[in-house]
Amino acid sequence: MRLAILSDAHGNKPFFEKIIADIDGEMIDKIIYLGDAFGYMTAGEYIYKALKLRNAIVLKGNHEAMLVGELPIEDEKDKIYKLKKQKDEVDRYI
Repeated sequence: MRLAILSDAHGNKPFFEKIIADIDGEMIDKIIYLGDAFGYMTAGEYIYKALKLRNAIVLKGNHEAMLVGELPIEDEKDKIYKLKKQKDEVDRYI
């Protein structure tokens, strides 16, 4: 079985699209995503849905845990993470 293991796209759509194009060009049996699709940049929802469409195993990273309220989103850190403005939009997907 050929696996692709990746993580930490943090909403970076151009990065993710490049990586997923490489994966799609290989004979990969399963994608395993180790978390942190969200944060910093705004395409986390896009990344999460693209992984789910490929039947990837998607683990929850600390950024996803913050989005669903399992970890606090500290105001000072959120100036960089930018998770609070994504929170209401993504709770239903994780």
